[in-house]
Amino acid sequence: MPPARETAPQLPADRFPLPGPPEDHAATPSLTDPRFAHVCFHGAAETSPTIVVDPFTPSVPYGTPLKDLVESEPHPPEDLGFVRRLLRQAGLRAEGYRATPLVRRIPACLRALRVTTKEAAERLVADDPAKLQIAVNALLIGTTSFFRDAATFGLLEEAIVPLLVEHSPLPRVWSVACSDGSELVSIALLFARYGAAGRCRFLGTDCRPSAIASAKKGHYSQEAIASMPADLGERYFENVGKARRLIPAISSRIIWKVSDILSDTEPGLWDLILCRNLAIYLGPAVTQQLWLKLADALTPGGHLVVGKAENPQLPGLERVGPCVFRKSSTFRP
Repeated sequence: MPPARETAPQLPADRFPLPGPPEDHAATPSLTDPRFAHVCFHGAAETSPTIVVDPFTPSVPYGTPLKDLVESEPHPPEDLGFVRRLLRQAGLRAEGYRATPLVRRIPACLRALRVTTKEAAERLVADDPAKLQIAVNALLIGTTSFFRDAATFGLLEEAIVPLLVEHSPLPRVWSVACSDGSELVSIALLFARYGAAGRCRFLGTDCRPSAIASAKKGHYSQEAIASMPADLGERYFENVGKARRLIPAISSRIIWKVSDILSDTEPGLWDLILCRNLAIYLGPAVTQQLWLKLADALTPGGHLVVGKAENPQLPGLERVGPCVFRKSSTFRP
């Protein structure tokens, strides 16, 4: 258990109420398909009815080995074996991932390797180990962008970041499954806007070495930079050929690290953790363990940012805005 740390400042709930009428916030019957027990949708009833699962009750204790959490999904054994062998060769905990998203990505994997069969793909990887990362990248999509989801980043910019700037002497931010680092860089730029990036610790982790290599390089396309507020793009990026590079004053504050959250964790407690659109690729039992691990890594009062289709169901982890959850003092691992 990490050492105790001063409780993080509280977000004023009355300033950022949940969207929609109050009746939409009540729990409704859970989905019958257990694969989607961790998914929650919010929106207008006529277009996207609210579906909230029953209150979270852990089915397995925190720390149960992944081999004991395997969910059976009906897929041809040769397909399942193919994707899991590739993930294991890359050092990943293959059993933690739902089979369906991986199997669906097999055609994309074959195209990326420029072969037509799974057998040819495995021979190619065996002959040229450098091709393994190409295969894994095709199976595990790492989609991200700067300031993704305006409502979520609006809450971060207007409330959470200024709260940390004012009350935390050394804000700590961790981006899990960070891909090319766009979202963590977005957070760092918000702190820079308040003149506080220099006293923050930013950590980005991803299980894919190629993703971390891209994040460390810090080069982004002109189109990607154009999607962020103009003042940030102009002030904190410099031209490098046809690309734009994050300036050293910011990039030097960010640590990038190859790490698999299903196997590893990071020491200490964190004020803000981003883990977006990873859980939707995991089995329900493994997802429960992911949320427990991340909530346990938050400082009391810290915030967890998730994807739109993800809804951690943990006692003591309360929703305070779009895709944002706060760890309350009642949380117990």
